[in-house]
Amino acid sequence: MNRFHKYFPSGTGDIFPVDITVHNNPEYVLDIIKGSFQMDIRYLSFYRSDSDVIRVTGYLVKRSEMEKLDAGKNVLQNTTGLGLGAAQNCKILQRKVR
Repeated sequence: MNRFHKYFPSGTGDIFPVDITVHNNPEYVLDIIKGSFQMDIRYLSFYRSDSDVIRVTGYLVKRSEMEKLDAGKNVLQNTTGLGLGAAQNCKILQRKVR
């Protein structure tokens, strides 16, 4: 089995934004998945820049729920508070593709 990262044998994850035009060409994503499986890679995550669900280190959070919490409304998940803190203090919503 291939390790995710040589310094973290238990695994890590990277955020790979996918251009929204991939919806017109799903075979490209399938090629990525098939190639990853051939390399024994099993942990893949794909995200769109306009998705409501975003990955924060170790968990997922909804932008819409963070907006509710910021407006003083109740939310269902306790990770929303962590996501809002990361958005306000760490600028995770301003991530740039590098």
